[in-house]
Amino acid sequence: MGQGKIFRKNDILKAINSGKPLEIDFPIINESIQNALHFTIDSLLTKYKKLDLREVLYSSLKELVINGVKANMKHYFFKEANINIKSRKSLMEGYKLLREKLNIKELAKFEVIAKENDLEIHVTILHSKQRIILLVENNTPLSKYEDERIRNKFDNALKYDSLADFFIEAGDDFEGSGLGITMIVLMLKGRGIDPHAFTIDTQDEQSTVAKIEFPLKAGVSLIRKAQ
Repeated sequence: MGQGKIFRKNDILKAINSGKPLEIDFPIINESIQNALHFTIDSLLTKYKKLDLREVLYSSLKELVINGVKANMKHYFFKEANINIKSRKSLMEGYKLLREKLNIKELAKFEVIAKENDLEIHVTILHSKQRIILLVENNTPLSKYEDERIRNKFDNALKYDSLADFFIEAGDDFEGSGLGITMIVLMLKGRGIDPHAFTIDTQDEQSTVAKIEFPLKAGVSLIRKAQ
């Protein structure tokens, strides 16, 4: 994961026009980051004449970024509280602590903590006439339990056709990521995109990468392996 890149509009447009990947690093999401991401998505979709994908791309990207920031916050707070991520009982205690910490006031404090502990989010956007690929990496790995939990939530999300169905049948979620995963899956399904275009994997036990592929043309196959 690298140092912050491409925040200025001219740099974003230059990268888009050259076909180069766009990369942005940051510790937390704030208004400035949201504006940069929004401008990037709008500019990309304008270039490829796919503005109808604006909502699903931006909403998915923002959700992945928020989940990445939460994962880094969780890693830090669990470490400080001596939470054993291999113990379900200890994890439940950790999640309870996390619910108390995940608020605007703590998020503002976490920006300093993240910088001091080299915790960051790295967004890479690959783009071509065939597809746009969003890669969102946070530099903390998933535990075995978390990996299983995410995959169960993904499989569960495939059962639903709308968020209303999800809320009625499965509104219980103690961490919030279930809603995010379900929302992304349902948005992809709503656009006729294979939900398996969305993947989450741990990289070398050092970081976690969430990836979504958005085909821009009919018949474009998925690239299964994360870049």
